[in-house]
Amino acid sequence: MREVAFVYVILVAVFGCVPSATRTSASASNGGAPAAAPAQADALLRTMGSTFAVRHHDRQFRLEIPLRYENRSDRRIYISSCRAPEPPVLQKWVNGRWVNALHPIMPACLGPPVVIEPGATYNYVFAGSGGERGTSLHPQFDVAELPGEYRFVWRLFDSWPETLGLPARTSVLPPQQRTSNTFRLTEEVRR
Repeated sequence: MREVAFVYVILVAVFGCVPSATRTSASASNGGAPAAAPAQADALLRTMGSTFAVRHHDRQFRLEIPLRYENRSDRRIYISSCRAPEPPVLQKWVNGRWVNALHPIMPACLGPPVVIEPGATYNYVFAGSGGERGTSLHPQFDVAELPGEYRFVWRLFDSWPETLGLPARTSVLPPQQRTSNTFRLTEEVRR
């Protein structure tokens, strides 16, 4: 139990708190219809599709979404890692704003970064799983309703220290350079 608490404290310290979302309500500013999620047409981070099914079975969710990051800059881009690249955060469009829906748990270690060279692309498969809200399964999908519009936000860096440790927060790329296109998640329930 102590190890779980320690890892949780580390995750909160490194990634910050995850806000909760409530059910989507209609927006008064557009005649009662929910506000549409803003699209990022020329995203450097892209999903390899526009709709993905989340498998829901026995109070657990599983999803796999192939992603591609295109480094159009003239410098290297870095992804922190611990035996595997740090995954992006899955966000959902709820009540006219983006909220964190799933942030996979990562071991509290640091390995060599993944390097994306200038002009190169990096392929990655987001293999996420989580429990229903209120269960003892972690991580949990922190949204009231699963189907909807989503995006990924990846913590990518434009520099990496030569000594052990993470780069300074000022090295994190601006959001528009590390946020994916929007896509839709549907729910596939298995009984």
